[in-house]
Amino acid sequence: MNDYRNFELKTYRRRKSKKRYAAFATATFFISAAFLIALFAAGDWYVHQKLQKNGMYNIWGYRGPVTGPKKRGEFRIAVLGGSTALGYGAPVGQSFPAHLERMLNENPRQGGPESFRVVNLAWNNEGAHSLIYTLKDYAYLGYDAVVFYTGYNDLTGKNLSVFRHRSPVFKLTGYMPLLPELMLDKAKMLRLGLGIDDINMGRKRTNFSPGILDRTKASALELGGEIAQSLEKQLGRLTAPGRVETENREEGCGVRWAFYCGEVHAAARYALEKGAALAVVTQPYVSDSHIAQQKTLASMLRQRFGGEPRLTYINLGEAMDLKDRGLAIDGIHLTSRGNELIAKNLAGAMRDFPRKQNRPGESKTNGSK
Repeated sequence: MNDYRNFELKTYRRRKSKKRYAAFATATFFISAAFLIALFAAGDWYVHQKLQKNGMYNIWGYRGPVTGPKKRGEFRIAVLGGSTALGYGAPVGQSFPAHLERMLNENPRQGGPESFRVVNLAWNNEGAHSLIYTLKDYAYLGYDAVVFYTGYNDLTGKNLSVFRHRSPVFKLTGYMPLLPELMLDKAKMLRLGLGIDDINMGRKRTNFSPGILDRTKASALELGGEIAQSLEKQLGRLTAPGRVETENREEGCGVRWAFYCGEVHAAARYALEKGAALAVVTQPYVSDSHIAQQKTLASMLRQRFGGEPRLTYINLGEAMDLKDRGLAIDGIHLTSRGNELIAKNLAGAMRDFPRKQNRPGESKTNGSK
């Protein structure tokens, strides 16, 4: 009888010990995870504050200072597009959205807004597919008008890039981490012997072999970047399943441009239904294919939105010669002077936007998908 009781007591103690061990292991895991998250957040915040002034995106994932609550009498314009809208290659503060904001505030129209704020929501490689996602992600900014400045990134096929949606943290919180990609980019620079601009432009350096110190640094940076990305993915598991990257098509635009036109149409409808005025802008022409694309787009806009006074189509296809290196760095991305010329061509239409913008629920768009 005593042996049986001793056996039960030992079994109970073992079970209790296992439970304590499990509780300790669980607590250790969560404490470690919390420490890593805090370390990651602190490092990422520091890097953001340091590099934001050099043209990297701020903590909320867009270029320029963080935009706070709308001021009294402020009219807010959101610019969407790829690297040419972002101002890639031009000095900080010399993108066309930055020039546009200065122009609008230097020459205010009597009876117009007290001030204009232009928010640059563009990013490298994004095309028409990203427009509606960006509009939804930043609806909280309360933009009164929107500028679509796209076309180049949709010339070679379906561009499904939605840059910010690669980050689970952004989708969960709106905070856009910078540290993971920064570390991986730095590692690539060390291994290839190139600057980040060279890497982004697809340039290569032949017969380059990094030294042992650079290889060691690159390996450490790659490990850190991969750990940070892994941590972000773990955080992402707390979010709801990601939205399906749906595709829109305009069959009237022909096989080649159906996807591009469909994505612009869907984003335009969304902006107008939210009460914003909208400018769809054709970029300076880069090829015959680009001209054909934009002619098709203009035709679609007339058909779908011909009676909509809040939508303005602006064709800047012949606004400048992209072969002029004083205007374009590489035949596509503009210098400060080139961006200033784009802003001048847009400023007049933007000053008319306050009287076109209306409140949500008053939209009268034509056509439907």
